[in-house]
Amino acid sequence: MSGKGRIVVVDFDDTLFFVKECIGAASLELLGRRLSRSQLRELRPKEMKWKIYDLAFLKYSSLSKPNRRMINILSRERDAGTYVLILTARPEKTKKETMALLRKYKVRFNSIKLRENGLAHSSDEEWKLGRINGLAERYGDITIYEDKRDNISYFKHGVLYPEKFRFVHVKE
Repeated sequence: MSGKGRIVVVDFDDTLFFVKECIGAASLELLGRRLSRSQLRELRPKEMKWKIYDLAFLKYSSLSKPNRRMINILSRERDAGTYVLILTARPEKTKKETMALLRKYKVRFNSIKLRENGLAHSSDEEWKLGRINGLAERYGDITIYEDKRDNISYFKHGVLYPEKFRFVHVKE
């Protein structure tokens, strides 16, 4: 169990940027009605949910609202020498739009990891847990910022070295 550095890991959707308007516009276009994120999570068939997410993050990405508080936290962390990783379950195919938002709002970070396109419809919490467990070998102090309480609970019970982790629930 090595690792001495400090890393901050931040989720993108509804943590670093609020995407309610993106989801609403995409669901209105595809279904004729605006869905909330919670309604979208419950939507069946799942294929329709994935279509809405894809449309929201590709066509309506510009409707995202920056979480200024989180952006300021990341800037302070970077200034203090902390490594900042954006870990998002968005698929790789949305990287151009995602990077455009980060540039537009001058978000300071070291790296970003998007989910591989082939895994785009797998469980986001399982995918993220695998990535954050990999960080425990390199870092001694890991702070995770996440909007979904279910994900935080899942991570707390699945991390390999719980003493290295601090989880922060982010609300709009």
